Amino acid sequence: MWSGQPHEFMDGVLKEVKINRDDFQKLYGDEALQSDYNFKRLILESTPNKITPLTSERTAASQGVLLMLKAISVPGDPNSGIFDVQGKGFKGFQYGRPQNPPKHLSVELFPANGHLDLIFDQKQNGTPVISQPDINRIIQTIHKAPVEVAIRTDDGPN
Repeated sequence: MWSGQPHEFMDGVLKEVKINRDDFQKLYGDEALQSDYNFKRLILESTPNKITPLTSERTAASQGVLLMLKAISVPGDPNSGIFDVQGKGFKGFQYGRPQNPPKHLSVELFPANGHLDLIFDQKQNGTPVISQPDINRIIQTIHKAPVEVAIRTDDGPN
């Protein structure tokens, strides 16, 4: 399990490819910059068939960037499948399926206040170590727990 801050994925990618938010927004719109989920969805929805001989140079270049980002940001074997998932207070993606086990089956969740990755390691082409109903159960039961704040008072001299 791994967690991150809101916009951490987006900020990291924009920094790595050296594109500022304004230029990205001009190419891909406001919605893509609203959340890591929207940003990742834009990347995942890019396909080579969006670039044709009749595609404008600007569109071809912008789609090419998304395809490059897709190639480096999709965990595991994309041929194993990429699926939408949803739970209480978040949306996300599942990469791979237990029936066709890649080495790493992962679930990427995007609650409003962060990013949560679940990684299920398994032996490639071996017996699945987790079933789809198990994954669904995990996704449906994840929720934000209330944070208890401990207040410490110090009665010592100031």
